[in-house]
Order: sequence, then structure tokens, then C-alpha cells
Amino acid sequence: MTLLLEEKYPIENCEPWDFCGFSYKVNFYNREDLTGIVVALDLTDHVLEKAIEEKANLIITHHPFIYNNNLEEEFANFPYKEKIYNKLVKLKISVYSLHTNFDADKQGTSYWVAKEFFPDEKPSPLGKYGALIKTKIELSELKAILRKKYSGPIMTNNKKASFSFNGVAFFAGSGDSPEINEHTTKNNIIITSDTKWSDWIFLSQNKKTLVNISHQTEELFIKVIYFLLTKKFKKGVNVSTFYYKNLINSL
Repeated sequence: MTLLLEEKYPIENCEPWDFCGFSYKVNFYNREDLTGIVVALDLTDHVLEKAIEEKANLIITHHPFIYNNNLEEEFANFPYKEKIYNKLVKLKISVYSLHTNFDADKQGTSYWVAKEFFPDEKPSPLGKYGALIKTKIELSELKAILRKKYSGPIMTNNKKASFSFNGVAFFAGSGDSPEINEHTTKNNIIITSDTKWSDWIFLSQNKKTLVNISHQTEELFIKVIYFLLTKKFKKGVNVSTFYYKNLINSL
């Protein structure tokens, strides 16, 4: 099953610093050994509870659960992971992630986020990870489009609501500022997430208009992988999903 995913999203496309693939793998894995699959953005205690409830022994996430070759260091930095990891071992549940190898696909994360907000448009590739919607649009119009499907916080460095742009550039997740700057123009509105103060300064100094939305929009990954798996395994393997509701709220 994971070989099927790697045919579409090759591990070779994973960044050198990334930890795509298995964070924990049970020694056996044939198709007949699968009791169920849960697809989520991240592995948390809630996702593990969902897997136990569904009697699933494979969890597929976008973000890798383990980001370190040294488990002791990983658990020291993120203590909550040790308890989850020990449960995975005890219950024989494998965890597999598709991260930058999924992002790098022509229809990767940025493509699907762009498609979510502009369903009638065809996103064009922008660098390795970005997607561009070519359209004339004002900042106020973009806000209205985002609000139709997104209720989280929206931040921008441009107060000119009526200023006209010729495209919307999506860099899903924590977009890399030098890459964003390289592949965009002053006439693009840039949409990304988790923008650091230094990135706001960098892009503002380069006269770029930035719009910051929640990283949680990457949950579109779940929909894509769920569709792929249920199309392939129409019978025999139960595929479930886990979405966070209101993980981050305004005070």
C-alpha cells in the first residue's frame, strides 16, 4: 500500500532534512495484514485514539511524527511523543508520512489549497512548491473569497484593499521566504502560513504583498489521500480520516 503511495509521491523527492516515510513501522506489512487506515495532518493523541477506535493499524500523516534520527533527543524535545510512540509499539500501529515529497508533486499541497479557494481556475506550478492563480484581483476581493471557506485569522502587510494584482501565489505551509521572493512579483498576492517576523520584514522590504492564513489549511492533504486510497481499495480496507476542529481560537 505504501509502495502505491510512493509510486505517485517518490521518496526521492523528499528534502534531505525531511523524514518522509515510516516514523514507526511494524515488521510485517502485506495487504492482508492491514486492518484499517487513518489519514490525518499530524499524529497526536486524538489521532491515535481514532486509530484504536477504528481498529486501524496504519496511520498516514502529512507531517512526520519523528524529525530526528535520535529518539532520545526527539522525546526530550517533545515529551508527548514518547507516550504516543510507546503505544504504537505496544499496539503494533505503523505511522507513515508524505511530506515534502507530496508538496513537490505538480498537484501537491499548494495546488490543492489554491484549488480550494479558486475551484474554477487551473493553478500553474510556481517554483518547486508553489502554485499560481492567474487572475486580476483586489485584496478586498481575495478576502471575500477566502472567507467563503476559511474562518481562521487572516493577516497582511498591505492596507490598500482596492489595489489591483494580477495573480495569487500560494505557498502552503511554512513557505520559504527566499523561494517565495524568487518566484513572485510585486503584482502577486502571496498566501502562506506560519510567517515569522523576519519573513514579514524580508518580503515587505522587497515590496511583496503577503497574506498569512492558518497552517491547518493543509488538511486538504487528508481529502486527497483519502480519495486516492478509497479509489484503489474499494473493498476490504477501511479508511478513516481525522480533522481538527477549532484547534486554534481567537481570545
